[in-house]
Amino acid sequence: MNQKAVTISTSQLIEFLDQELKNLPDNRKGENKKYTVKNAVLAAFSVFFTQSPSFLQHQRLMKQKKGKDNGQSLFGLSEIPCDNQIRKLLDPIPAKLVFEVFRTTHQWIENNQVIEQFKCLNNQLLIALDGTEYYHSKKLNCPHCNYRKHRNGSVTYYHQVVTPVIVAPQSKQVINFPPEFIKKQDGKTKQDCENAAVKRWLLKNPVEREKKQITLLGDNLYSRQSICELALEQGYNFVIEIIESNNDATLEELCDLLQEKTGVRVSRATMGRITIKLNYSVKKNSARSRKKKRSRMDNAKIHLGKRIRELIEKSNQ
Repeated sequence: MNQKAVTISTSQLIEFLDQELKNLPDNRKGENKKYTVKNAVLAAFSVFFTQSPSFLQHQRLMKQKKGKDNGQSLFGLSEIPCDNQIRKLLDPIPAKLVFEVFRTTHQWIENNQVIEQFKCLNNQLLIALDGTEYYHSKKLNCPHCNYRKHRNGSVTYYHQVVTPVIVAPQSKQVINFPPEFIKKQDGKTKQDCENAAVKRWLLKNPVEREKKQITLLGDNLYSRQSICELALEQGYNFVIEIIESNNDATLEELCDLLQEKTGVRVSRATMGRITIKLNYSVKKNSARSRKKKRSRMDNAKIHLGKRIRELIEKSNQ
């Protein structure tokens, strides 16, 4: 009988989060502290479960339709702050203060063998890297904002983030890592970019190849040589390995090698763009491919010769 897959429950996630909320700073100086920082974090966290941009509005609608809400029973909220109050309470608090929740959750996932459900391609883990924009405004900005200047003279301020997640072809769920924010770094005037953020994340998260095999997945934005080299130095697998160890291969052969190693098939055009970004020259017709072609031609000649002999023998009978 197959064992039922172990999954982490909502209550366990909230329990892990609750452990970290006790030490969050509260910089308010006045006496009006009706809403706690803990309630603000839980209300913000609840958005991922309710699929509603406002937890307070969601609870009001639920109470209106069903006569009760689940803020207290599900999240332990006695008082629910509104959106503006949540922002006012949480904006001064660095996000890294709750990153320990990720590590606690990962430890639980490994201890309960949940991570085994995500292993594939010769016992490897796949981490997808991608950037996304989560805030923009033409009016409100902060010292860490990046900005875009438009032709009409207006400026849009924005924040982006790189979100590394463990994925698997057979799973609809993903496992999140702490994000890396794309923002102006302290003391810097130059705008930040996704490539720089990915490099920071790689430096913070090295891998011991002997203990764990991880392959990074990403779009062609990450195909810069500096990122690929850093990924390999930090212990990750990457498509550059296939190119380096088969530098006499054609694009078609590199596509075959990639599919053989990772199970992923890309077109010759995509492989060509990858090699261009990495400054690798690929032979149009390698010695290996010529040897394969000669072998196919020799086999065809042998088959044709046998067929001619058979026809001659039949005609002589």
